[in-house]
Amino acid sequence: MRGKPKKGKRAKRRQRRIKRACFEEGPRFSGAKHTETGWADGVFLHHAGRKDFFDTLRQRETAAFSDILGGIVMKLTWLGHACFLLEEDGYCIVLDPYTGVAGYPPLHVQAHAVFCSHGHFDHHATDCVELLPERESPFAVREVETFHDDRGGALRGTNTVRIFTAGGLSVAHLGDLGHQLTAEQAAAIGPVDAVLVPVGGVYTVDAAGAKAVCDALHPRCVVPMHYHHAPYGLTEVDSVEPFLELWPAEAVHHLQGAAFELTEQTAGVMVPSF
Repeated sequence: MRGKPKKGKRAKRRQRRIKRACFEEGPRFSGAKHTETGWADGVFLHHAGRKDFFDTLRQRETAAFSDILGGIVMKLTWLGHACFLLEEDGYCIVLDPYTGVAGYPPLHVQAHAVFCSHGHFDHHATDCVELLPERESPFAVREVETFHDDRGGALRGTNTVRIFTAGGLSVAHLGDLGHQLTAEQAAAIGPVDAVLVPVGGVYTVDAAGAKAVCDALHPRCVVPMHYHHAPYGLTEVDSVEPFLELWPAEAVHHLQGAAFELTEQTAGVMVPSF
């Protein structure tokens, strides 16, 4: 009767099985591609034990999705408050990094570039962003000047709306918009696929004001931000619920995680979890 194989032999057999799964077995559906770490189908990357696998998984996963969908994909991750991570083809942008916002843990994120809508502490914590080595950006960026209040900036100053376009998709980050857009401002922002809009009121437009802004811009996808969700967020601003109640129930999508892929088919109100 044969005894159990020695530990070294078991390890070698396991490595052979992994190698077959990664390099010799075909993709699970047409559109998958073979990479140096295995087959990528846009969701999973099988690998053969490379030490840098987990360090590069997110970038490779995003790149694989982009390849399958012909480049028409962008990944958005809500980092809390009004802060987002945008990713396209492995390039990362952080928007409105914060510090000192009640409930949220200290923010630390890596990115190739960082943009801030205005200079307040909860939107301009650039020290929390570790810049990655410079490389060519796939994003085109446009700016539209607005105000942080409904009195022409007399209370809180200016607010810069930025529109990021890559892979044929555009996302507008409205920062701390405090008023309704003029016809000229709405036209300057132009058609966009997604709008990241503050909804909590007090320092920004409230739920009804945010809905009116969205109605003026007509995006396919809306992502609310800058609201209180205990124990996170400024305690004096409202929750997201009053804003969500203004939309048909079937249009509201509560996500299980903080990130989602924006494609040409993405539609509705996306509510990431934190």
